[in-house]
Amino acid sequence: IEVQLPFLQMLRVEVKIVPVVLALGRLDALKELGGCLATVVEQRGADVLVLASTDMTHFQPQEVAERYDRLALERVLALDPEGLWQVVLENDISMCGYMPTTAALVYARARGAGSARLVRYETSGDRTGDRRSVVGYAGVLIDGG
Repeated sequence: IEVQLPFLQMLRVEVKIVPVVLALGRLDALKELGGCLATVVEQRGADVLVLASTDMTHFQPQEVAERYDRLALERVLALDPEGLWQVVLENDISMCGYMPTTAALVYARARGAGSARLVRYETSGDRTGDRRSVVGYAGVLIDGG
């Protein structure tokens, strides 16, 4: 939240936020959260932006991080919350925010999202030149949700 809030306030001073922080969660609970959020937004008819924040793979060599991140991003871009959940757990991907991302994907599908696009992907190694142990970063926009 502390990362996104200054950007949101800069774009729209009067922005109102409802932070939701997830530490642990089961897939069924995340699906319920995403579905309930979609219902509330639909009922209120409000103009809402849903953000899910996560780093991608942590502290792996560049090639490993890129491979793991590609697996996770394929599921995000396919708007596939169950697939994201599964690929992260099966491959032990250290994506710290896969739970809120899963809930956000459920929300997006429930709201009729049509597509997702990768805005940018990099690792810390792309900036520092040290590719021995990197953290992955990606920006994805989901349209129509």
